[in-house]
Amino acid sequence: MNGIMKWFVHNPVAANLLMFMLVIGGLVGLQKVGKESFPSISPHQIEVSVVYLGAGPEEVEERIIIRIEEAVYDLDGVKRVRGTAREGIGFVTIEGLDDYDIQKLLNDVKARVDSINTFPRLSERPRVSQPVFNNAVMRIAIAADLPEAELKEMGRRIRNEMAALKGVARVELNGIRPYEISIEVDEFTLQKYGLSFNDVAQAISRSSVNMPAGKVDNESGNIQIMTRGQSYTGADFEKIVVLRNEDGTRVLLSDVAKVVDGFTEDKFMAHINRKNAVLLNVNTGENPNVVAVSEVVTKYVEEELRPSLPDGVEAVIWDDQSKGFKSRASTLINNGLSGLVLVFIGLMLFLTPRLAAWVVAGIGVSFLGTFMFLPMTGETLNMIGMFAFILILGIVVDDAIIVGENIHRENQRGVKGEKASVLGVIKVSKPVIFSALTTMIFFAPMAMVPGDTRQFTTVIAVVVILTLTFSLFESLLILPAHLRHGGEEKPGLLARFFTKIGLTKWVDYLRAKADRLLDVTITKYYRPFLDKCLRRKAVTLSVFIGMLIFVIVGIQMGGYVGFAFQPSVPQDFIRAEYTFPSGVPFSTVKKATRELEDSAYKVVQDLKVKYPDAKIFKATMAFASGRGARAFFVLEPGEDRPVSTEEITKMWREATPFFPDAKEIKFDNTFNNDSRGMRIRLSSSDSKAIEAAAEALKTKLASYEAIYYVTDTADSAQAEAVLSLMPSAENMGISLRDLGLQVRQAFYGEEVQRIPRGIDDVKVMVRYPLKDRKSFDTLNKLRVRSATGSEVPFGSVAKVNYRPAYTTIRRTDRSRTLTIIASFEEGKQAEIDKIREDLKENFFPDWEKKFRHVDHTFSGGAEGQQEFMNSLITNFAFGLLIIYILFAIAFRSYFKPFIIFTALPFGYMGAVLGHLFLGMDISIFSIMGIAAAMGVVINDNLVLVDYICSLRDKGYDVIQAIEISAEERFRPIFLTSFTTFIGLLPLMTETSVQAQFLIPTVVSLSFGVLFATAVTLILVPILYILMSRARDRIYNLLGWELKEVLPNPAE
Repeated sequence: MNGIMKWFVHNPVAANLLMFMLVIGGLVGLQKVGKESFPSISPHQIEVSVVYLGAGPEEVEERIIIRIEEAVYDLDGVKRVRGTAREGIGFVTIEGLDDYDIQKLLNDVKARVDSINTFPRLSERPRVSQPVFNNAVMRIAIAADLPEAELKEMGRRIRNEMAALKGVARVELNGIRPYEISIEVDEFTLQKYGLSFNDVAQAISRSSVNMPAGKVDNESGNIQIMTRGQSYTGADFEKIVVLRNEDGTRVLLSDVAKVVDGFTEDKFMAHINRKNAVLLNVNTGENPNVVAVSEVVTKYVEEELRPSLPDGVEAVIWDDQSKGFKSRASTLINNGLSGLVLVFIGLMLFLTPRLAAWVVAGIGVSFLGTFMFLPMTGETLNMIGMFAFILILGIVVDDAIIVGENIHRENQRGVKGEKASVLGVIKVSKPVIFSALTTMIFFAPMAMVPGDTRQFTTVIAVVVILTLTFSLFESLLILPAHLRHGGEEKPGLLARFFTKIGLTKWVDYLRAKADRLLDVTITKYYRPFLDKCLRRKAVTLSVFIGMLIFVIVGIQMGGYVGFAFQPSVPQDFIRAEYTFPSGVPFSTVKKATRELEDSAYKVVQDLKVKYPDAKIFKATMAFASGRGARAFFVLEPGEDRPVSTEEITKMWREATPFFPDAKEIKFDNTFNNDSRGMRIRLSSSDSKAIEAAAEALKTKLASYEAIYYVTDTADSAQAEAVLSLMPSAENMGISLRDLGLQVRQAFYGEEVQRIPRGIDDVKVMVRYPLKDRKSFDTLNKLRVRSATGSEVPFGSVAKVNYRPAYTTIRRTDRSRTLTIIASFEEGKQAEIDKIREDLKENFFPDWEKKFRHVDHTFSGGAEGQQEFMNSLITNFAFGLLIIYILFAIAFRSYFKPFIIFTALPFGYMGAVLGHLFLGMDISIFSIMGIAAAMGVVINDNLVLVDYICSLRDKGYDVIQAIEISAEERFRPIFLTSFTTFIGLLPLMTETSVQAQFLIPTVVSLSFGVLFATAVTLILVPILYILMSRARDRIYNLLGWELKEVLPNPAE
């Protein structure tokens, strides 16, 4: 390695060519790398869904869910099986083991599911797939008070136009219902004409048909023969003959039924700005460019779409991911440049302008080298990747500072030119290489976390490892060649520039003052203080240990600094959601949606009056579906608004009426939607035991002040009507199957056929009118037809028994489950861990004795977060072991690596204090900053310990080696910590939404480095002495030869 470094110093052309290659390659790679807001992920799971229309949840569970679970649970690679049974459909999710081939698991699941031959006859074919989640580049709404069919077709036309735009892979159209033709005939009409549902269905099937009949092939040519009578519209179906009388008269379908050519009866409503709306999601392809696609689509909307829309129709771009991407990129560039300017000024004052310029340029070269290779890794440049670049910004400068400062010190000793560069880089190459390796090892676990989180965090490890790799190339091979002119009297280019603009005098003055300040600090303050500490080693060690215990035990474990897995960062988006029990009338859900919409409109009007000239809102949105009422505010960027997201949320909450029937009420304005929730999953084969256990747990959770609302996922049971036959039915030849089919035809309907209409397959259903299907009294009017054609009243052959039945059934690993949901007050997220520990220690032991057959698990986000943290801690410990082995081999010592590691807990201590000073909770982003700080503080310890060891090898005793090393290495240690801190200072004071995610990382890194520096400069020398003395005593005890003697500190 030394020979390579020498060769590059003596061949500056090679160093420059290497730099140019990295710069040009980086610029090319920057153009080629995909750009997206967040990574598109493929969850490591398989989904199986089976539609069984008209069936209740218990029937779906028994006939669908359990059959699939039993078929797939023992497959290789299966980690967990979850099932959900709802009315008319069943879902099973098979979660795969992290390192198992998901494609093989998909094929195995398909084979097992296809082999099931006991599915109900009326169920549809199972759908087996691996989900892929793509982040939409843009979300656009078309809003207008138009008929549903007209709005749907307008949305399709716009979708097709957008899909043809450059860079757009596909456009999804949402908020629409499928077309359906409903042929509605009541019981009175059936009896009047002597018809049954089967008669009507058969008449349609006979008449509405297209059938190829072959062709005539002769010498004259080919003629295709076809029967064409397919009905395509409601008007076509109305003309179908249902009955022909003997007198020649005909009864048409329009005479006996009402034909509704409309939509399915799905319960759904979508409003944008209080108008009906359809939604368009724009997606990119394999090599995304979120900014370019956004520009193309925005241009289309503004210049082509909006001018062509009829009056009263709006095209609203309510979500543009490119803005978040550009905002994060702007944060990186602006704060990065500001940090680099501060780093340049700091290095220029304490070293030289030439050295400062080349060190700063080296950071850019390292980043461009990363961009050159980033496309080859399969990763994209997304907001998480840019977060990694910001994270590494405070670290990557350290290698160049260590090398540059050492070359500068050789110049000060009188060594000039290439010799100074060679000596300077060779002396510190060992700590520089090992410090970079340790930082890489600290971040490598981010690529090995379990579950789908890995697809988000891998890019962090890739960016850090690539950047540090090219930082080594730059600092060890390129930088020394550029500093080979150091110490020469001939001024450099930068010095001549300063002279030209008249700054040389001021720069020299400030450099002299800074140099004097550093010398005074070392000689007058640091060295005397270090000597005192060396004479009072026990006291000094006790003080450091006491501080560590106080911070960890007193401050963090005492609750003064909490832990929240993700920080609650307010976004430019507010969501309100009411969830109702299954079976609730859709009219109630729609009413709640309108109330949310009206209260949102009231907030808009109030703020317009208060801030007439301010632009606060982009759009208001409201959706009703099934049993959920949701509404959204889409806001202008926070820095451009006179009112905060929290204030708007509070106004909206106060303006919205309370719905007592709602199961769950949620107002949320953070990126982390589950940040104020705790979920506990109960599982058992005994449903009654689960219900009793859940009530006891909910009562306990409701007693905590931090929790404002407790509910569960067990939808309240609704009545289920169970049909059975009377004995008289058998005498008439009516079976239970006949009864069930006829009731199903009346209430759910019979699908007669599916007709092609453009790109749609339209169902044709025969059934009772909607008003009859809404009333249970209709059942008593039903006439049951026997095989002989006789009709009898329903009540004479059948009876109805009522029983409670679940409306949704959830299962995990082949057991029924129920999840308790506790919602926390705003600002109380850090209480989750305290409550969880209190439950484990003071509640669950007695609860488990009472409910022996019920298991409990902290589920949802907590389950994944715990798995993530356990994996991170395990991998981090393994990384420390690897680092120890590397250091032990490098220093040929079992003990010296422990001296280097001593700064690690103090770096953590500094991060905790930084969060305390700024009133922040520790989060996963804080932990990433702590990992980065570990790399910096190990770098500082390496620099000091390596120099001590080199002096010891030359024959210096311990005290002399420590005193000389402390004085010689004070400047590089101070500069690495100082430049890291000031380089991150602009980001720490940033107020944009995008920066709020980064600030916990920056606080951990900057304060961790700041506090660990004191450990490096004071505690490490003391520990070195103590370990040396301990080793000497062991040698004396064993009678081994001592190669060095430790003098008294007074000497």
